[in-house]
Amino acid sequence: MPKLGATLTDITAAAESGAEFRIGLVFRQTFGALKNKFGTCFLLASISVLPMAAYLPTRSTQDIGVLFNPYYLTAVVLQMVLSRVAYAMIAYGVFQDLSKREFSIGESVNQGLRRFFPVVGTAILMVLAIYAGLVLVVIPGLMLVAMLSVGIPACMVERLGPIESLTRSSALTKGYRWKVFGILMILGIATIVGSAALGFMLRLLAGPTIIPWVPWVSLLVQVIMVAINGVAVAAMYSALRSAKEGIDIQSIASVFE
Repeated sequence: MPKLGATLTDITAAAESGAEFRIGLVFRQTFGALKNKFGTCFLLASISVLPMAAYLPTRSTQDIGVLFNPYYLTAVVLQMVLSRVAYAMIAYGVFQDLSKREFSIGESVNQGLRRFFPVVGTAILMVLAIYAGLVLVVIPGLMLVAMLSVGIPACMVERLGPIESLTRSSALTKGYRWKVFGILMILGIATIVGSAALGFMLRLLAGPTIIPWVPWVSLLVQVIMVAINGVAVAAMYSALRSAKEGIDIQSIASVFE
């Protein structure tokens, strides 16, 4: 397995080459990978909503204070963790696609499961850190999202533990966090606008009959969001490695061989 840790030579080479972390490049890679493998990414992202899909049929339409329902809260927490597991599986596929290599859903699932426990640990620490930051002070909490955003692909590619993965993400995003934050904000706004537009069209076409299906439509939107964000996070990790260390996508993809 090639060693992907950054060396002084790597960093010097990257600086001399004038490599830069570019938002346009991240979006081109993101939507290029989605164009090629949207179905695969969508199926991988679907695992993130399984807890909520299991909860919805048991939900009573008369539920009061659903936010304090322990089953609902459990489903929400599991969904947040599983979305990061989906990111890990999607990351493998993105690195293969960007390096012009073939891959299957089975290979992506297998690679994700190999790193299941470190990824879950990284996801839990990430969620706790971000929510603590948001609760304490809004702006630092939002910047934590950018700082820790590439922890999952770092965990997958560099075979790091949870704390090391988040530390690595912090190091990679340093100097580029506003750009990373901007990418995440653009994707978030696009998701909100797309979700609102989809809801409006469905209500326009189906009228009141769509109301019982609204939670399921919401799950569909969440799957799409996880698929897009998972690809974007992997593309950001690749672009950051290239800009800061001169590591190309072929070298990143080769660690899975």
